[in-house]
Amino acid sequence: MRVIDADGHVEENPLTFSDKYFVPQFRPHRPQVVPGTEEGLAYWMIDEQLFPRRVGRGCNNLGTPASYQGKPVRHAQRKPDTLGSMELTHLKERLQIMDEENIWLQVLYPTLFLAYPLSINPAYTSAMCDAYNRWLGDVLSGQERLKWVGVANLDDIPAAVKQVKEAKRLGAIGMMILGTAGDRLLWPFYEAVTSENLPLAVHVGWACPSLNNLYTHIYPSGVMLF
Repeated sequence: MRVIDADGHVEENPLTFSDKYFVPQFRPHRPQVVPGTEEGLAYWMIDEQLFPRRVGRGCNNLGTPASYQGKPVRHAQRKPDTLGSMELTHLKERLQIMDEENIWLQVLYPTLFLAYPLSINPAYTSAMCDAYNRWLGDVLSGQERLKWVGVANLDDIPAAVKQVKEAKRLGAIGMMILGTAGDRLLWPFYEAVTSENLPLAVHVGWACPSLNNLYTHIYPSGVMLF
């Protein structure tokens, strides 16, 4: 029997937002991995905000970043996966673990994009989505057992439509959105997804700030999310 893991994840890393994939306009402000004050932890610095936000209002708990300066951070050290497997820098290691777990095919989802909003600047968020899709399209090109879904910025529907079309061209087998999308008219985005014959996957994530900001502890924040 062939087993399909329909909800695998990747841990974004500095290569995701490198010059190869990130538009020149935002390269001076690209997401960067920075060390935390807690020993062994690291964070993404995006628009002068830290992700994940493990304490305080609007807290969330993400697996990314999994490394800092090439070394696994504390939570990554507790996982059975290798760093190369989690960050897709060594695909053979990912495939080896899949073989050990009797997984024939894996569909990969993002980790950083489970938090919303990552920025209040729609153009910057679109640049991050574009870079992520281009990174996976490049890294997983020609892979038969590792498939991926693209991300789109629903704060900018025209950009999201373009992201759907580019993700399909790059090899995505679906598009991911979170559970809420505010009060925006999503029809043009949905029309683009259907026209490209791509499944639309609704994934759990910290998608609604008005709800998430009610809590200052990661447990109720996670319960409401799920």
